[in-house]
Amino acid sequence: MKITFVAPYPNLAGGNRVVADYAEGLRRKGHDVVFAAAASSRSVRRQVRSAIRERKLPSRENNAAIKSHFQNRDIEIIFAEKPGPVLAETVPDADIIIATWWETAFWIKDFPAEKGEKFYFMQDYGASNQPLDRLIESWHFGYKMITISRWLDSLVQKFAPQPTALVINGVDPALFDVGARQKATPPTVGFLYSSLPTKGAAFAIDAIGKAASQIPDLAVQILGELPEEFLRQLPSNTTVRHHVRDDALRDIYGACDAWLFPSLHEGFGLPILEAMACGTPVIAFASSAAPEVMGDNVGVLTPIGDVDRMADAIVRFANMPESDWRDHAEAARNTVYPFYTVDRAVEDFEAALLNFPETR
Repeated sequence: MKITFVAPYPNLAGGNRVVADYAEGLRRKGHDVVFAAAASSRSVRRQVRSAIRERKLPSRENNAAIKSHFQNRDIEIIFAEKPGPVLAETVPDADIIIATWWETAFWIKDFPAEKGEKFYFMQDYGASNQPLDRLIESWHFGYKMITISRWLDSLVQKFAPQPTALVINGVDPALFDVGARQKATPPTVGFLYSSLPTKGAAFAIDAIGKAASQIPDLAVQILGELPEEFLRQLPSNTTVRHHVRDDALRDIYGACDAWLFPSLHEGFGLPILEAMACGTPVIAFASSAAPEVMGDNVGVLTPIGDVDRMADAIVRFANMPESDWRDHAEAARNTVYPFYTVDRAVEDFEAALLNFPETR
């Protein structure tokens, strides 16, 4: 099949990693796949076009201006000629065209039939730039919709009942499997910082502060650009890193006794699976896909916003005997493999494109 993914400008968000995994996976399965993206600045577009002629995007070290999960992958990328939506004349004729973000659902709404049968890969809801009324409007366009979690699918069904395909995210064992684990010395927890209030970073920081009062040597690993005022609230043994390579990301997860997922709501929450794939138990608010993918004994689910329960769980894992902690770590890995791998997800995504359910 000829398949076109339509998206905003590539970035390092988790949803972009998922789209890149599917685009590359479908290409490897023999499909003709194109990724059509909105334009950025003229200088970046020029660099990207040059890179495409060489069949790969430049490395992160050689071109700091182009940072996305599409780097160094065998994916054909087409950029719009000017800022704004991707236009019909930008994309090739195809069998299928897939909107990957709510705005792109509006972009392709009037594309002619030769651009492909319209699908909508609905990955997220929760951030301030995802107004629910506009999302609901896009859910009524009649596209064949693929969702990534049961809770997100239930939201769609509440406002726009329709047949949907559910494809749960997966992770790449080659990137995230670190093998057998030991507890960290000193006790260490980590989390992904985002300035979006719905990501709940402030809750994680409060929980760590409460836990640190009982664990004086508690260490913290943070992914993201943490503002100085938050850093001052954390233990002195705190490491902050931003835009790390995949091998470094694996090492960060693998250095933690527990990974915190304080999100109030989002489409899925890929760090849950990534941490579990590294054998790191997860302490999560019972939101997003956490209740769906966290099986027995892999971590702790707490009520949304319950900082005290999250802090108690941090203390519990920090003080847990090595043998008990290893049981949790092994349960986390065994939950991910082989059930939540990229290869399985690509198979399910392809099946949704080829045999979309007609009824629920």
